[in-house]
Amino acid sequence: MKFSFRRFIYLLRLQLAVNRKLYLLGIASIAGILLAFMLFLSYMEGLNYNSQTFMFMIGLVLSSAVFGSTIFKQFSKKEDRTMALMLPASAAERMAVALLLVIVIYPLVYMLISVPCLMIAVYLDLHWNNNVNAVFLPNSIETLYAFIANILVQSFVLLGAIWFRKQAFVKTVVLLFVTFFMFILLSNYSGEAAIRRHRTADAFTKDTLYSYSATNPYYYIRLGKAVKVRESQFEHVGTDYGVALPSSVQIPFLLSLGLVPLFLWGVTWMKIREQQL
Repeated sequence: MKFSFRRFIYLLRLQLAVNRKLYLLGIASIAGILLAFMLFLSYMEGLNYNSQTFMFMIGLVLSSAVFGSTIFKQFSKKEDRTMALMLPASAAERMAVALLLVIVIYPLVYMLISVPCLMIAVYLDLHWNNNVNAVFLPNSIETLYAFIANILVQSFVLLGAIWFRKQAFVKTVVLLFVTFFMFILLSNYSGEAAIRRHRTADAFTKDTLYSYSATNPYYYIRLGKAVKVRESQFEHVGTDYGVALPSSVQIPFLLSLGLVPLFLWGVTWMKIREQQL
């Protein structure tokens, strides 16, 4: 079945109509949760700009993941799956509707919810605690990072929603955490191995020794500085230095990272197509 824009619009309207009450309830719930958490944070330590940025980014990724896990909920039960497959829609059209909802529509709705909540919280923080803070607006580089993180997370969430029949959200969260920690462990191992491999034999004879401390995956390595206190014994002085990796390392990694959502979306599309056969 070829892709039809008319069927795509019909499927999108059907998705919004069938889940209208659920989506409206979700909007009210998100607004209430965001505002309550903001007011609590304002009461505890004040609502500074960094706190607002953190809440916007984490709130977008987490709430979007919950929303994305419901897109293919009709495929989790046999009766609902049969009714869903009877609709005259191709796998590509179903996938396009899902991507439009989780990557475009939901982030826009979330911004319309979160910004007024931030304005209310900052206003109350000013009058309650006399804290003067600028309101975070989604026009900064942090917003772009949040959208990129949302795309990466959603590629796993949509796959989990169609792949797992029972407890799809829980299993997808476990898959995300395992993948994330495996990635961090691999990054730390490769960074530490690179430092060891390029350290010369006379490194321990000098008065200052730099050792691996942490890494921002394939972007920069943070080195810890230690000074010699006695022969072959060094003491960390509490100063770390960041060393940016060359573009020849950063660019291939960023390109490969961009292929991850495309690969997972392709697998999700094939899984939907398999359901229709």
